Amino acid sequence: MTLSVMGSRSPLQSPWEELKLFRVLEAQTGIRLVFDTPIDDAYEERKNLAFASGSLPDVFFGGRLSPADEVTYGSQGLLLPLEALIAEHAPNLAQLLAERPDLRRAITTPDGHIYALPAVTAGFGVYPKLWINAAWLDALGLAMPRTTDELYEVLRAFQTGDPNGNGEADEIPISSTSLEGWPLDDLRPGLLAAFGFSVGYGRALFDVADGRVRFVPAEPAFYEYLAFVHRLYRDGLLDPDAFTQDLTALAAKGAADRLGAFTAAGPFLVVGPERNETFRQLLPLTSAVNATPMWPRTSAYVRGTFAISHTNPDPAATMRWVDRFYDLEGALLLVHGVYGEDWVYTPSGGIARLYPEGENPELYRAATLTPDAGSQLPHNREPVFALAQIDLAQTNPLNFYIAEQTALLEPYAAPTLPPLYFTPDEQRELSALLLELERFTQSAEAGFITGQRPLDTWEAYLETLRRIGLERVLALYTAAYERYLAAGAAE
Repeated sequence: MTLSVMGSRSPLQSPWEELKLFRVLEAQTGIRLVFDTPIDDAYEERKNLAFASGSLPDVFFGGRLSPADEVTYGSQGLLLPLEALIAEHAPNLAQLLAERPDLRRAITTPDGHIYALPAVTAGFGVYPKLWINAAWLDALGLAMPRTTDELYEVLRAFQTGDPNGNGEADEIPISSTSLEGWPLDDLRPGLLAAFGFSVGYGRALFDVADGRVRFVPAEPAFYEYLAFVHRLYRDGLLDPDAFTQDLTALAAKGAADRLGAFTAAGPFLVVGPERNETFRQLLPLTSAVNATPMWPRTSAYVRGTFAISHTNPDPAATMRWVDRFYDLEGALLLVHGVYGEDWVYTPSGGIARLYPEGENPELYRAATLTPDAGSQLPHNREPVFALAQIDLAQTNPLNFYIAEQTALLEPYAAPTLPPLYFTPDEQRELSALLLELERFTQSAEAGFITGQRPLDTWEAYLETLRRIGLERVLALYTAAYERYLAAGAAE
């Protein structure tokens, strides 16, 4: 059997047909996959075109399906309901859902169906992490900043003090990347936390505080965030390329020792393995409007990673194919490759990864083994993560250091808004309103930061949000959040 597959491919990854995972799976199952995997930034447009044209793949794998996609295209019959297939053909996932009613609740739409499968992540705070150049701090005799004002002064010192010691004013105090044009996509969550917000990446525009759902870009503290980041940009502390560059461009600057601070899963992805430990996790900051250090803890469940379309010639076989990744053996294959070739067990029962000497293990994994390095895929990572922690200091010093640094954030963890679904009627009303709100706030945020939109036009900006329909959007989100809480109380 041949299945067509659409997924979102990270720029770090080789074309998926070249990755070892899929060659092994084809040999094991007899199912051949034909891929349509545009690079991340182009994926959203390609996915939307597939639904609009009706030219759908048989499977979305690493599909980045939004809750709106699930509800809209599930109710239209373009995506198949999966709960009966799970019960009959996916024993691993069925057991996981039975053990975790909160997981079933998180992926069940208001009509009672499951249209997409999740990734179950592990550990705390995989994203975001904001790293600061400790070697530069030491070179200039600076302490780790703990407030936004202190961060500003540190970045100013990075700009003027020649901390890389090359005699040139080439230092970039702080930089970022932007996903699909969203301003400072990866830097934003860590900085927003200093102003009292707990949000994830990019289009995460809502949070919840004291039981109230908030549209973050309309809150008074968001104005203070904009004023702070505008000051960084105005004074040359924020990389002007941060609004357009991708990870490859950022890493080129990191390799040249030009970066003072950035956000990434680990420093080595930007500055290389040999300088991994020269960067430290920037601990949560406070500001004039927020005296409580906090850091966003995103949900352990990533929705929308896998779905079966109505064109699929054998949904039962496809469900059996994906169910292996919710078992330890299949998850190990998905994450690390083939036992004995790509990884082995340590004497203590942990995992030691095998890769060519001198290679960056994550870049090697992305280029040769699996799209798990950079894409969100359907699987249960928790048992794999538990094994990987055994002997981690010896088997993976890069990740051991990152785990140590990440643990420092645990005391400050603040939940983000849980995953919400809307009814089809709500979704139809919400889609147009939210799209206009997103487009406007995306443009306005960039304008406020760069100075193209003066900060003294804030009240006019708020009036535009209200005109677009902010109050109605908040009412819909509040209703969905109350349903979520009620479902949890009933479990």
